Amino acid sequence: EKYLIENNLSKNTVIAYLSRMNLFLNCLDGDEVSKESIEKYIRSIDHKSNQTICQAANAIKSFWRFKNLPICFESPQLEAQFKSRKMPTNADIKKIFKTISRQDEFFKARNKAIVSLLYYTGIRIDEARLIRVADLDFESSQVFVEFGKGGKSRFILMNSALKADLKNYLEARHLRGCQTESLFVSS
Repeated sequence: EKYLIENNLSKNTVIAYLSRMNLFLNCLDGDEVSKESIEKYIRSIDHKSNQTICQAANAIKSFWRFKNLPICFESPQLEAQFKSRKMPTNADIKKIFKTISRQDEFFKARNKAIVSLLYYTGIRIDEARLIRVADLDFESSQVFVEFGKGGKSRFILMNSALKADLKNYLEARHLRGCQTESLFVSS
């Protein structure tokens, strides 16, 4: 685990690799680790997605590098499979905002700001959850995302609609007396 973290792999990748290695070691069932046992393991998961198969091969390779062993097998040459994602339409967003408008003023402002932030910027829910009030820069129309995927930080741009929704929410926060540094609060 320490080796993987030292090689700048994300927490989720480390967890996935450790899980894959445990599955591989359980699959050995007393057999010696060899090119054949690795290929047998890879074949045993070939009904899974290409991403899962490649992840398993990469986990084993990382373990081999950790042990300073020569890589004795080839990674499967698989093409990435991307799931088709349906983006919400303008009508979908209008339905969401209509539902939000039925809530009290504070929750309406907060929930509209959350939906706007996610919709207009494409950031992940966890990234939005960790944004602080101090991360908003209305002058430069930017939001600082400190803990993005892989622990990376970046700035994202705000359009005028998002800025308006965030300012409205910050006013509602102020009226409610919220003084936490986290942007989104539950009450």
